Amino acid sequence: MVKRAVEYISLIRLSEQPNAALIIFARHSFHADKIAKIVQKKHKMTLVTVHVGIQDNGKKIEEFKASSDEILIASKMVSEGVNIKRVRVGL
Repeated sequence: MVKRAVEYISLIRLSEQPNAALIIFARHSFHADKIAKIVQKKHKMTLVTVHVGIQDNGKKIEEFKASSDEILIASKMVSEGVNIKRVRVGL
């Protein structure tokens, strides 16, 4: 599923919206870190990981909103009401 989501966001960035983003919701912080390692190794994409084990999560989310980073991986840090307009794919 991750591979398909990454491929899809890459297609959107090439054809429609150059700053489009993917958000991946992880079960817990270990899961988020594991996903991040896999995505970085296999897909070489720019990503931001946020979870309770990382400092300045709020700042990282705000920076992600304004950046052109491709992927946000979150565990219990992004909830309903967080508006990241450029997110086009969620997993």
